[in-house]
Amino acid sequence: MTINEALAAKKLLAGRASELQRLRMESSSRRRNIWDNREEVIEPLYDPNVVDAKLTQIELAIFRIDSQIKQKNAMVEIGMEVDVEDLLAPIPPKGQGNWI
Repeated sequence: MTINEALAAKKLLAGRASELQRLRMESSSRRRNIWDNREEVIEPLYDPNVVDAKLTQIELAIFRIDSQIKQKNAMVEIGMEVDVEDLLAPIPPKGQGNWI
């Protein structure tokens, strides 16, 4: 898997994890509503333990992708020099120092 593919997979997995988190919240309990002498009982459609297990798998995959990308990025030189101190130095007032 290339870094680009890993980043795309991470984005997809993060979206799926978000969906499963909402699903887990919705299906974690039985709800009962009473309206005008009518009772409505909403049963969970999915087993919260199964949803949680899948969510954990996805989060672990995201962690592994992040770890691998960071490990590879630590070994890659981009061939560019930047003088951070110069770029972040304060700009002198007009009439003092060098103006670009």
